[in-house]
Amino acid sequence: MRNLYIDPNTYDLILENRNLRMTASVTEWLSAKIEARLKTFYGEWFANQTIGIPYFEQILKKQADIDNVESIFSDVIRETTGVEELLSFSIEYDVTSRLYTYTFEVLADSDIIVSGESTL
Repeated sequence: MRNLYIDPNTYDLILENRNLRMTASVTEWLSAKIEARLKTFYGEWFANQTIGIPYFEQILKKQADIDNVESIFSDVIRETTGVEELLSFSIEYDVTSRLYTYTFEVLADSDIIVSGESTL
């Protein structure tokens, strides 16, 4: 499975030899797919405003329930095409910086373990 590669730090498309870089492995493809789903706000995408994470409604509010946030994120990961099983997931919230940091590890349909980590 291939898709356009998006730099995980800058979120830019990458050019290689004047061509857009494509994902080179199942690991890159699935990790990018999960990352994109977790960073899409509910109603953000013009073509389907019923997808996305309810950030404004349930997550980016005072005293959000961390168990609810964890449940929302882990459900999105489990429901991602290409994910066979969610092996591990953890999330932490830093009150001072108001950032969530999550890590995950999934088993892909192709029996490859894919892991990722990001901050929102």
